[in-house]
Amino acid sequence: MVRRNRYVILLTVIATVPVLAAFLKAVAHGWWPDGDDAILGMKVADVFSSHPPTMGMRSTSGNADPSLASHHPGPMAMYLLAIPAGLFGFHPIGLLLGSALTHIALIVGVVIVARRRGGMTWVLMALTAVLVIQWAVGPEALFRPLNPYPASIGVFLLLLLTWSLVVGDTACAWGFVLVASLVAQANLAFLPLVVALTLLVVVTALLRRRRSPSRGSIWAGLGLGRGASRTSRLAAGALVLCWLPPLVEMVTYRKSNPLQVASYIFSGVDKDQMGWASALKAFLPQLVPFPGGFSSANNALIERSGLWVVLGLVVVAMLAGLAVPAAEQLPGWDSPHRMAAVVALVALVLVGWSFASAPTSVVGVPFYWLLPIWGCVTFAWLVLGSAVFRAARHIASARRGRAAAPAAPAAAVPARGVSVVLLGILAIVATQSPVVLTWRDEPGRKASAIVAEEYSSHTPPPHPVRVTSGGGWVAWASVAPAIAYQLRARGYDVYSMTDWPLPEDVSFRHATKAPTNSSQIFVREKAANGQWVGEPDGSGWRLLGTVEGKPVTGQGELEVYLREPGW
Repeated sequence: MVRRNRYVILLTVIATVPVLAAFLKAVAHGWWPDGDDAILGMKVADVFSSHPPTMGMRSTSGNADPSLASHHPGPMAMYLLAIPAGLFGFHPIGLLLGSALTHIALIVGVVIVARRRGGMTWVLMALTAVLVIQWAVGPEALFRPLNPYPASIGVFLLLLLTWSLVVGDTACAWGFVLVASLVAQANLAFLPLVVALTLLVVVTALLRRRRSPSRGSIWAGLGLGRGASRTSRLAAGALVLCWLPPLVEMVTYRKSNPLQVASYIFSGVDKDQMGWASALKAFLPQLVPFPGGFSSANNALIERSGLWVVLGLVVVAMLAGLAVPAAEQLPGWDSPHRMAAVVALVALVLVGWSFASAPTSVVGVPFYWLLPIWGCVTFAWLVLGSAVFRAARHIASARRGRAAAPAAPAAAVPARGVSVVLLGILAIVATQSPVVLTWRDEPGRKASAIVAEEYSSHTPPPHPVRVTSGGGWVAWASVAPAIAYQLRARGYDVYSMTDWPLPEDVSFRHATKAPTNSSQIFVREKAANGQWVGEPDGSGWRLLGTVEGKPVTGQGELEVYLREPGW
């Protein structure tokens, strides 16, 4: 047993190599949060303030109609990052460490649940899938703290947990609640998948309870009242813990976020969605585990030829065949594994629907809409691979005149040394993902360094600071938030958020709420035509420094100005 546990630990460590490599690359580069990462980082710091976050990050639902503005479902990721970030004084290394620990925890969860479902065979298959996912999403999705990124591995773990619950392994209930909450709160795009999987779990649990001779009360099953099991209480406690901030938000604001999300969903506003035709041409080929089919994130939106679409449909048809009750008559196939096929099929349908619903009007289909794809695809492969493996074992046992073993014993697993080497090779390949590191944080990092040197050296915190920009994509969306994060991490009272159509949990940080005695920092950017975008209002501004442009990436030259009270 001790040897086997050491073996499992070694395999788990190997599977975390891409995460650790991404973390070390970011630290060595001196990564600095900009844009949404910086805004999220400030909300992480607010966890320990008198304004703890109760909402997720802002969504784009209000782009077409400001009255439909909403946030993503919750701030769970911010609370998970708060302790490691706080231990490092909210230096970027703390955010990077928190992100790495989140991914590592999800990988450990994959190992634990996979072992419960199919022993070492499923552990090896699941860790192979995890490495494939890491190769597909690339290093930025593994080190950046942005809220959607944990869903890349989180969705895969969620499918394993869903399978566990639908076959009656109720000990996984609290884990399901935690992971489902993390994925659901990460982004509105993931909500349909989580809701569908939750409904599948609830329906199968109700059917099982109906057939049980000793059903007990419904309240006990929910972890309430007498007779509630320890598992039920853990799940109920996890549910309250994960969703307490959004519940506080619902009673704090008249137009709560769930109402805003519902208004957007049922509104007639033109969402300019990708559509089923384009989605299927890009999504179905991902199910084909051959070059030309499955691809990394940088090629995921390429529409493929009819052949790859047909092959993808064949994979879906095979899963559907394994999911029907009659499939239990197949060699080595049984009811628990049939339910794995059901879970895989439901996930693929929901992710396909989410893909087809992706908005294209802002900057094309956002990368984060694609994150659940690889978890669902690799889980589907594992189900099909398990069917082949179990059928082969069943037939081989029948030929020897023995009954097929119901579980995968250690003897069925390849030699440990071979499996370690093969998984290690795959881990190295995963660190060489074709998804290129952009290091888009450089302008924000350089501008933040200018502010730290020219302003922080003579004006101590917690002096109020107002940070704004004159427009321009890099100045507004990247650099100004990066400067604001640097000042917030140093203890300044920062006012940098743009106005929002409705009250929100960061309303106190709106730039328009800055006190009259605030220092003011202004960032402007030179457009492609050579003209500066925006001018500092009034007089008394001093140029702190400039950041050179990079025409190749579309970034113009930047200027950072300061005006102190009384200037």
